[in-house]
Amino acid sequence: MGEAARNVYRQETGTELPTPLPYRWLRSDAPAELGQHIVGMLAGDVREMPEVLLRLGQSTHTESRRLYERLRGLLPREMQEFWRHYDEPDAVPRQQRAEGCISCARRLYAMRIRRRRSAFLRIVVSYGVEELRIAADAYMAAGRHAAARAAWELCARQEQDADALYGAGLCTIRMGDADAGRNTSCRALAAIRRIARRGS
Repeated sequence: MGEAARNVYRQETGTELPTPLPYRWLRSDAPAELGQHIVGMLAGDVREMPEVLLRLGQSTHTESRRLYERLRGLLPREMQEFWRHYDEPDAVPRQQRAEGCISCARRLYAMRIRRRRSAFLRIVVSYGVEELRIAADAYMAAGRHAAARAAWELCARQEQDADALYGAGLCTIRMGDADAGRNTSCRALAAIRRIARRGS
């Protein structure tokens, strides 16, 4: 069947069907190089899985839930533990270390899926304000101003500091609400003055 498909492709296009990359590696690579290529390819797939899982979680297709659970089971252990807590926060305890959260987060920051953002930020803040600042910065870098503002506002609630208020104000302005953004920026300036008075 594969040979027949290659013949049809050759007749239709006048060119040979390209050999898939993994098969080219098998023919040309030494075992160590082949292993490195495959590990690199799989690592790329793992980085994409949080996005795939979120999109499957929104799907109404009957097979989506089963596929979701199978894919979640293929994640590396730390990411899998984070994701189980993300799905079932009351039933599955949060990991003590943040590695699984951070690994998933790198992909989630760039995504424009809003439905689970508050659940994700709730887990991030449980690891500390520094992790939340990283999330806020990453959301800003990805141009996700509403998500960044939510993260900065959570930071400001944890510690009334000028950086968090300034970040929230900047995001609000970028979202088109200049008046509210200016108000938040004024609160940031007031926080800076309070710190300066304490230090003098």
